[in-house]
Amino acid sequence: MFCSKCGTQLPEDSVYCTNCGDKIIKGNMKAQSKTKLSRVNIIVIVAILCISVIVVTWLLIDQSGKANLQKQFLRDWENVEVEDGACYTLVLDFSEDEIEYRFESVFYDTEIATYKYNIISKNQFKINKRDTVYTVEFNNDKSMMTITPALTSTDSSEDWFCFED
Repeated sequence: MFCSKCGTQLPEDSVYCTNCGDKIIKGNMKAQSKTKLSRVNIIVIVAILCISVIVVTWLLIDQSGKANLQKQFLRDWENVEVEDGACYTLVLDFSEDEIEYRFESVFYDTEIATYKYNIISKNQFKINKRDTVYTVEFNNDKSMMTITPALTSTDSSEDWFCFED
């Protein structure tokens, strides 16, 4: 074995150089140190990759859920009511970014309000200029949608029906 500083040949069990006094680092200690460093690097890289995969998966699932809610919104949603023998229909007509709320009867068809909205999760949306977050739930065959809190009344929730096939 040789001193890495001055090159003096030393016995194998030397701790310090007998010529210059420099501490002797054995070759296998350097290799062990490099191996430990390599293991740490591998663990860090694997952790970063795992976290990246989790984040990308979560984003894809979130976007898929939002797209599915948007697809359900674009159907015809109605609420048929009877009052004093007269039948009328309330309609929620969703577009990509607006909800048109209408009143329809045999003699009358008018827009009550239009709301701009954003889908914020797989079952929630928010009306622009309101602080309320609305939660949407569908029945099993997606023919009924419950919005909580109610969008068009002061009720705690409201049901809308899709009569399409």
